[in-house]
Amino acid sequence: MILGMMGILTACGSSQSSLSNRDEEVQRCRFDTIEEVREKVDDEKFYSLIEKVYEKGGFHLLGYADQGFRVMSMNKKIQSLSDFKGQKIRTMENSFHIDFWKALKASPTPMTFSEVYIGLQQGKIDAEENPYEVIVSNRLYEQQKYIVETNHLPHLISLIVNDDFYQELPEETKTIINEAAQTAKIKARQASDERIEEKMKVIEESGTEIITLSDELHQQIREAAQPVYDVIGAQVDKDIVTAYLSD
Repeated sequence: MILGMMGILTACGSSQSSLSNRDEEVQRCRFDTIEEVREKVDDEKFYSLIEKVYEKGGFHLLGYADQGFRVMSMNKKIQSLSDFKGQKIRTMENSFHIDFWKALKASPTPMTFSEVYIGLQQGKIDAEENPYEVIVSNRLYEQQKYIVETNHLPHLISLIVNDDFYQELPEETKTIINEAAQTAKIKARQASDERIEEKMKVIEESGTEIITLSDELHQQIREAAQPVYDVIGAQVDKDIVTAYLSD
């Protein structure tokens, strides 16, 4: 991150959830692979539209890295849509997150992250969802029999800079920053892929089973959550939705 004078933060990497932005919630359950997600967020049309959303918040978007998809950990083996029913899953205090799990008949339970491990240990919650990186670094898999690759939301990390700061820079400096951001994005994605493979090995070696859902079940999840997408879509710029969902 780049720090300005007097300790003012001018640029950093930020997870999408920190912005609590409806315009990025449209990404839920839409893609089969992280490569497809990366191609879409790099798409010139979509990028130009989402870039304006950041500008309204006082930021200039330099690019997206990621930590892969968010996946679900639990003690019940998921083989059908009905298996989600009644599962107490920890969620953040986000109405769209909560509504998504309710649509699958699960029982979303808002909880601060610091309480998740002991919550799983004591049975206060049955499940949680996070990127592989978080599940392993916090040893959440120790309390779970299964990791279920729901891949319900890409965990994007936006590289952002204060827009006022950026706009005042000389064009030459902007070019250097833009090129550095593109290089950082590519390297970060490569590193993420490698780390995910490592984290999956750690999980499997512990005895926790990783479950890959069928294409049919993924489609059933999308269909069950369609009312949530409709609500999000009604609150998001229609041009962003169209650009995101177009082939």
